[in-house]
Amino acid sequence: PGAGAASTSGADGGGDPILPHVVNRIALLAKSQCGSRFLQKRIVGGDAVYLKLVFGETITHFAELMMDLFG
Repeated sequence: PGAGAASTSGADGGGDPILPHVVNRIALLAKSQCGSRFLQKRIVGGDAVYLKLVFGETITHFAELMMDLFG
């Protein structure tokens, strides 16, 4: 798996039914109001799986996301 790939098992995020649907879509989610809010809640909530996933999938999009309204 690549840098943005995540497993659905483990203490954090394990069994999360949403996780498979957001993998490889984080940068796109971050550009929408609802998606950005969803990701913020997961990160602030201390979900290590989402933290790793968000960082891994957005690192190559930082400049683009900094200029985006919700990114």
